[in-house]
This record gives sequence, structure tokens and C-alpha cells, in this order.
Amino acid sequence: MREADADARPLNELVRLPADQVHVAKQAFVAMQFKSAKGPYPQIPCGCGRTIPLRFAIRCLYCGEYYCEACAEVHFGETREEYRRRHKQA
Repeated sequence: MREADADARPLNELVRLPADQVHVAKQAFVAMQFKSAKGPYPQIPCGCGRTIPLRFAIRCLYCGEYYCEACAEVHFGETREEYRRRHKQA
């Protein structure tokens, strides 16, 4: 992860909520992201506070949240370079 993006963490990692409320807060945030993805040039808010064009947002298959590239690397646990090295084709 780049040093400049060290503070670019998803909202659910910055906000400390009781365990039973995390799921509800995550659902509300994903619903807000989905509602904001309308119009000819939709902009998606990331949990870190950045607003990015939908075409550049990375969506998690399991939780449904959209991430900017820096937050996606934190969420998925590896950078794109690490992924490419791990899945290098012979």
C-alpha cells in the first residue's frame, strides 16, 4: 500500500460500532452508494470520503460496497501487483 494512502481506509474500519450494529451500518452505506449511482456520469462515495466515478469504482462481490483503488487494496488484502504476481500465467 502506498504511504500517502495509509489513512484511506473504508468507513467501517474507521468507525467503531458494536458488533450487532456494524452489519446494519454497512447495509445503510451500501444502499446510499447504490442510490447515488444514477445519472449519465454517476459518482460513488467511498468509505474514505473520496468521491469517484462509478466506472473506476471497485465493488466487492461479497459485501457489495464500492471502493476506490486504495481502499480496495486494504479491503482485499493485496495490491494489484501482488495479485498479478500470485496469479502469473505460465
